[in-house]
Amino acid sequence: MTDSLALRPLQIPDCLASVGLGWHPLLMRLHKQLTALASDYRVESIKEKFGGLRVSVADRFDADGEFDGDWADAASPLIQAAETMSRTICEYCGAPGQPRTRADRDGGWIKTVCEQCHPVRRPGTLPLRLTTEEQAAIADHADELGLSTSDYIAQAAARQATQWQHERNDLHKIAERRGTTLKQMLQRGILTDGTP
Repeated sequence: MTDSLALRPLQIPDCLASVGLGWHPLLMRLHKQLTALASDYRVESIKEKFGGLRVSVADRFDADGEFDGDWADAASPLIQAAETMSRTICEYCGAPGQPRTRADRDGGWIKTVCEQCHPVRRPGTLPLRLTTEEQAAIADHADELGLSTSDYIAQAAARQATQWQHERNDLHKIAERRGTTLKQMLQRGILTDGTP
């Protein structure tokens, strides 16, 4: 890693592996929008939660240490739009999708997926539906990290598998604290499977 990369703030391309490949083009568009507002914006976290994308960016301050409200006012709607859009895009492959529960186990957690990727998806096995520009952006990011595109995709799939297990464990803990099961929580409407 060069010194300039080490000093660069953490931005969206650095966090792509924390969510499914299907959301990468959406995040890269958001990155371009945020970079146009402030090239040195900084990401605090990017994750999936209850089937939707969650993006947290750091507050910005001017040279006098004053909060940059203009930045917040401009960035917030862009982030909210991307988060809302994520609930219509399959996290795995990028096709149109909707929030659903995993059907391969009773009371599975919520993911936004398309019909093809629901109910079961094996990490790294589905084709991506990306434009040439989006494929180039992912290849460029993989190159920045010193990885081949296939290695980058394999690492993202491995991280997803670990993340899914953690999410499932978290939902089981919530159900246990409530003295119920995930299936019963779905039946009572505490969680939804994403169907209208």
